[in-house]
Amino acid sequence: LARLADYLPAEDAVFRDLIFGMLYSSDIFVKMVRGREFRHACVAALYKSQLAENRKYLAEFNKGEKGKINITAPAQIVTRFPPEPSGWLHIGHAKAALLNQHLASKGGGRLIVRFDDTNPEKESAAFEEAILEDLRLLKISDYRLTHSSDYFDAIFEHAVSLIK
Repeated sequence: LARLADYLPAEDAVFRDLIFGMLYSSDIFVKMVRGREFRHACVAALYKSQLAENRKYLAEFNKGEKGKINITAPAQIVTRFPPEPSGWLHIGHAKAALLNQHLASKGGGRLIVRFDDTNPEKESAAFEEAILEDLRLLKISDYRLTHSSDYFDAIFEHAVSLIK
């Protein structure tokens, strides 16, 4: 699994989105990942179930026109991906992260992954680590990592100055 990203073309975000959605919507796959058990029988069962469940969608995907991302952006654009570390990365997060990475990579821009750690009752270091691992699997690695809490003091100082 750690090498799954090696088999997904970096330039084809739609294909990566499709594969990510198919795998993480499978109970068999989720159990394999959580249990870290990738025995042949488990992989065979996953393959068989995914092929059966998604045959129609795969056929439509292969014959359909693939979307293109033709967005004109200023040079050196800075994008932000702000997941909250209170749950697993879902398909919408993955799509947003891939789009932001794509835009940031054009013209020497940059991507900021800023964990929105403003709800300590719900957040968890385990979720943060899982999200970072998912980004790695999606081959998103060139980013600056920050946390909302890094800026609490500055936000407080600005709020006080505005009140005065």
